[in-house]
Amino acid sequence: MLHKYVSEYIDKYGLKKLHNETWITKVILLDIAKNKKNKKYFTNTLNILYDFFKLKKWDEFYRQNFKKWNPKTPSLFGNLIRTKRLQKFMSLDDLSRAIKADKRWLARIEAWDSLPSENSWNIKHIFLCLDFTPEEQELTKNYISTMKKLNETVKQYEEVF
Repeated sequence: MLHKYVSEYIDKYGLKKLHNETWITKVILLDIAKNKKNKKYFTNTLNILYDFFKLKKWDEFYRQNFKKWNPKTPSLFGNLIRTKRLQKFMSLDDLSRAIKADKRWLARIEAWDSLPSENSWNIKHIFLCLDFTPEEQELTKNYISTMKKLNETVKQYEEVF
């Protein structure tokens, strides 16, 4: 939808005018007008254009771009958090503010670079904020606990070498 509006505006008023009114580079405006699917755009850029054209955010183009900035991770738990977060149209910043936790900590949890405590305050608030079902909460706690035990076992074997 956005590419149609950008393309029509450029045809009617010119690229320079759209650039001057939005301060978005001409290259990006042309890429959007051409509907280049493999490109990803900063959310701020899209927000400016959606506001300029008075379009409703979170259409398919906006959603797909948002997913490109939030790729899947090698962690099942991280992917579960990411998926539930994206379903609620939340960025890492939004979730970190909602649960009052550090964004970097949350990013490490999603990427499985850090192993949280299954009963921590932050995990409980993630469950609440992202509407985890009781079953999902229990499975997640068991998963974290099992991964911690497995991690300890691996460390024991590493000490032998």
